[in-house]
Amino acid sequence: MIGVVYQIWCLAGSSGTLYDHWSADLASTADCYPGGMMMPGRNTEYSWSRMGYNGQAKDDEVYGKGNLNTAKFWEMDTRIIRRWNLDPVDQISISNYAVFANNSIMNVDVNGDVIDPWYKKSSQKEFTIPGNGGLKSNFKSFIDQDNLTNFGTSVINLVSSNVIFAQVYNQLSTSKTHYKVQQYNQTSINTEAAYVPESKEIKLFYFGASDAGIFEEFLHAGQDDYYSNNGISRSSLADEVEAKAANLVSGYPDASANKNNYSSITNYFKTGNKDKNYDKQVGQLIDEVYDSYSKANGENWAKDNKKSSVDKKTVFKYLETMTTQKQKK
Repeated sequence: MIGVVYQIWCLAGSSGTLYDHWSADLASTADCYPGGMMMPGRNTEYSWSRMGYNGQAKDDEVYGKGNLNTAKFWEMDTRIIRRWNLDPVDQISISNYAVFANNSIMNVDVNGDVIDPWYKKSSQKEFTIPGNGGLKSNFKSFIDQDNLTNFGTSVINLVSSNVIFAQVYNQLSTSKTHYKVQQYNQTSINTEAAYVPESKEIKLFYFGASDAGIFEEFLHAGQDDYYSNNGISRSSLADEVEAKAANLVSGYPDASANKNNYSSITNYFKTGNKDKNYDKQVGQLIDEVYDSYSKANGENWAKDNKKSSVDKKTVFKYLETMTTQKQKK
């Protein structure tokens, strides 16, 4: 049974200025089938009540009373337990019209974006990150529910708005290698996120990561997956240069690549054409990223990642596979 407290009234005390108790106004009660369809004759509500199953707003004007719920990322038909729109995060193993991962008894999804099993409480720090296949995880990944929700929202925004990220996400989701996202109860003065190739882990720090931070570390995981599967050995410098180019194409500001104009590089990935300044700008990007990372990571990193380790002709090989237009040599 669902009971919705729609409004709370505060009653004045005898003095006329103090409040001595609260009174809850019960807006509706309902017995529901799995998925939210209300059982006929077993519900009561005020005409102004608008909240229903799963804590979502009802839209009774479309299919009738209690038959359609709306949330931030979907509208859902409670009779057939299906969403109107395709899930913006591609679901490899189930239909993109599915809700609650096809288990409306076990799972809840208030915003229509991230499945949260009802039995996994925030205090246990056990949640499942969005995705399937190579990105599916059931270990203690996030500090609390808010951090998980924020991460899920960022992923949905990126999949919906960034063509490169959408392809990387789908690649990792279907990879034979298991990649995981892990949040740590610690902070870093240098970065908000990092990819650890040895453990195949996208590492988030305590305060979470911005869309730009999540984008770059997912890209690093995608690089690891792509180059490993193709037997290509690369330096860390080459990977960082390619990641900075992806940031530039996506419009994300980057402190490691902000001293020069890189319009020829961004134009190449938008049109497939290399103009007369392209090679020069690739060299400038290598120099700038090398200087920035050598300063941040120290002498040993600089020795292991010499500029000569970066082949200008193949430095963007992975990124080129994700552009929509055929690249011209």
